[in-house]
Amino acid sequence: MKTLSIGSTRSKVNQKTPNKQDLSEVVSCDLVLKFFSGARNGEVKISKEEISYLKKISTERRVDAYCIIDIWYGTKLAGYGDLLKPNEVLLSNLFNEICSPIKNKSPEDSCLDYVYLRTIKECTNQFTFTDDLQRDIKNNVSKDLEEYLYYLTHVIFFNLKFGLKKYDDLSKPTLEEIISLLTDPTLGSKILDAKYCDILGEILIVLILCGESNNPIFSKIEKIVENVKYIDDYHTKTVIKVYENLKNCERENPK
Repeated sequence: MKTLSIGSTRSKVNQKTPNKQDLSEVVSCDLVLKFFSGARNGEVKISKEEISYLKKISTERRVDAYCIIDIWYGTKLAGYGDLLKPNEVLLSNLFNEICSPIKNKSPEDSCLDYVYLRTIKECTNQFTFTDDLQRDIKNNVSKDLEEYLYYLTHVIFFNLKFGLKKYDDLSKPTLEEIISLLTDPTLGSKILDAKYCDILGEILIVLILCGESNNPIFSKIEKIVENVKYIDDYHTKTVIKVYENLKNCERENPK
């Protein structure tokens, strides 16, 4: 599952991007770099020129609906309020999609539902997501280990506002569950593999944000990720860049 998961500047966008999906991934991933910069700088910085560009591409519908709410969330983190809030039709459609019957959805679908549910909840209180819905989403995602780990990492990302907030007890149970899954001999052996570099990179980010970079599982994952020699996926490149930035910041500012 590749998401936000995971900020945009004009110079970073390849003008030859062939379709809406690819452009949306570039914009969302570039926004994520800006989100996590807040862990280092204490604030998310998006210039007025970048705001103008984001407004232009979102109103032209050059990106998909999910990217548009990433833009809304990111610009709110940067202090622009609801300047780039999507229109009510788009928000209502997303809400209806998230609330559609769980029986028709894969674990990946439900994981994406959770990410955008949290994005919307962080931006507005105009929609009500019931406890039953959120429980059903979690239960469906948990049928697939990789997707469930994406789900758990994003619980922490949103709880910590992508590093703007310090780790606290709210995220402790989720962190403990991630570590428990990874250190379980059977489950860990299924996911501790270079082909899962993307989610392993996200877990490294979580462990750094939560002060667990000295945990033995961190070193184990780090060796796997750093031994991956070639990455051509834009999302995975972004995840690894965030991990490297946070690691460097940690080295420069030891606790």
